This record gives sequence, structure tokens and C-alpha cells, in this order.
Amino acid sequence: TYGDAENLTFQVAGGTGFANGRGHIVASFEYSYEAGIGTGTYGTGCVPAAGRCWYSAPAILPLSVAKTPPGLPEYTFATNTEDYQETKYGIITRGPLQGLAFNADGTPYHFNYGAGQTPNHDATGTVTNCASPFCVGGDTTNNFGGGATLVGSLVRGNVYTRASYDIGSNTQIWAAFVGSQVRTRNVSMIGTYRPDYFTVQCDNAYLPASVTQDCATNHISSFMLGTLNASLPRNPTIVNQRDLWRYTVGIDGAFRVLGKDWTWNAYAEHANNNSSVLVHNILLTPYFKFATDAVRAPDGTIVCRSAAAQAIGCQPYDLFGNFSPSSASLAWMEGGTVRQQVGPDQL
Repeated sequence: TYGDAENLTFQVAGGTGFANGRGHIVASFEYSYEAGIGTGTYGTGCVPAAGRCWYSAPAILPLSVAKTPPGLPEYTFATNTEDYQETKYGIITRGPLQGLAFNADGTPYHFNYGAGQTPNHDATGTVTNCASPFCVGGDTTNNFGGGATLVGSLVRGNVYTRASYDIGSNTQIWAAFVGSQVRTRNVSMIGTYRPDYFTVQCDNAYLPASVTQDCATNHISSFMLGTLNASLPRNPTIVNQRDLWRYTVGIDGAFRVLGKDWTWNAYAEHANNNSSVLVHNILLTPYFKFATDAVRAPDGTIVCRSAAAQAIGCQPYDLFGNFSPSSASLAWMEGGTVRQQVGPDQL
């Protein structure tokens, strides 16, 4: 139906005898590949969920006891919800500018919380008629749950071989090998979500002039911002790998004593079972924060505010809009070649 989730399995096995039947060898090999079902996009409905109509943005809406209407439950399950503390390209989450969000081109707009739902414009960042941090309805383009990998990809290979040789009429020596490798890959979420996370200074070099003016009008020097960082070109990706290598040698025998048949055996083995979990495209939190705190240098170029961060290679990043970071900025935030052995307490 969807033309995806391609998979392939190949298996082969065989064996033969040698030395006039005193020796035997068998071997098998198996290879499996599953492409999985990749990520969708942001929002709700069928398109975000890789074309499948399963994602409805569900959430548990928690209310305090004081705010729970008589006769109704404190926790309610709802669909078509949206987290009002983040949007694809940023939303101001508290204070007098609460509800001001940013389009893909960086221009500001007023976020749609839904009918009868408005921000309180206070230090708590709450919204009327919503159960923090979720509203029902309104602008649901910030939903990212439908963008996770629906089925992870998998590559698996197994090999087995065993050789034996009769050194006597009732005694056999043998050796065996088993090798296996399994690798899976999946994206647990698209974007790098940071709800109600960044403290943005009003002199940030990437802020639209109208927002800078709004700061001055409301006598504030900074505000809190939440974002999905949808402009980042790569999603956090988890790669699991498990390797097994097992070597065994042994000897088997049989004899008859006092009219009874007896068997005996001995073997030795050595095995390695290695497991690794690698997470790719993760940003280093201190470096991420320094990159987003950008100002204009005396010559007009945009730089990181922190001189200490600049000294170790900080490259600025635009939080407001769908502007992919430069390769240098992305490498720095991910701890690339310019990464130094410097902790956040030293910056």
C-alpha cells in the first residue's frame, strides 16, 4: 500500500564429508535487511506520519485539584493537542511578548492557541483554558510525534561453521564458530526540541527589528523562548549494534564397560559479546547555548556574545526561522574538529 518497509532475507547452508567419511564440515550463512519506515514531518494528520493516518497528537491533560471542575477527572486524555511552549521556529513563552512566534522566514506572528485560549502574559507562561503545557486545537504544526521512525531499519548477518574428524572408531574431535552482527537505526524524534528553554537577549543580532522594538516598548531586556529547532538539517539518530563471536573446540567419545554404553565429552570455548549504542547528531548543550546568543561585532559581523566561547571556535546560529546553520556552526555545536577540552564552568 505504501511502497516502503522493503526487506530481504538470504540464507544458504551446506556440508560435505572428506577423508573417506572420517571428516565432516557444515556451514551456513544468513543475511537480513529491513529498510524500516522512516520519519514523517511536523503536524498532525496523515502526511506527518509517513502517510499513515495513525498520529492524532495525543496527550494527557493534567489539572490541579483546584482547577478540576466538580465531577470531572483531574487527568483527561485528549487528541489534537499542541505544546504551547514550543513551535517549529520559536515562540516566546512568558512575559509581555508571550505568544509571539516566528515564521520560516523569521518574521513574527501571533501563535494560534485555539478558540478561547489566550496567553496570560505573566511569568508562569500559562495559557487560559489549557492544561499546561498542552492546549487542544489551534496551531498543531509544531507536533513532532508523527515524525519519529515508525519502524527502525535493521541489518543482520549470521555465520556458522563446524568441522569434525574421527580420530578413532569411537572418538571425534571438532571445532565450531558462530558469528553474528545486528545493527538497528532509528530516529526517536525529529528536530531538537527545547520547550521554554532559551533566555534570549533583546539585542540578539538575528532578532527582527520589530521584536527588538517590542522589547523596548515593554521595557524588557530578555525573554524566554521555546523551539523545536526545525531548521537543523539532521535528526538525532540512535544506532544500536550487537556483535557475537564464539569459538569452540571439543572432543567426544564413547565406550562400553560391564555391558553398558558410556559417552563422554569435553570442550572449551571463548566468546565475545559486544553491544554499543551510538547517538548521532546530538548538540552539546553549553555550545548550543553560546551559539544562539549572537550579537553584532564592531565591524558588523555576527558573532557569539561570549569572548571565551569565541576563543574556542564558537559559530553563531539563528534560532528564529528556517535558516540552516552553517557547516562550521553545526560542527561546533555537535563538538566537531574545533572542540576543545573545556568544560562549561570554564566558559
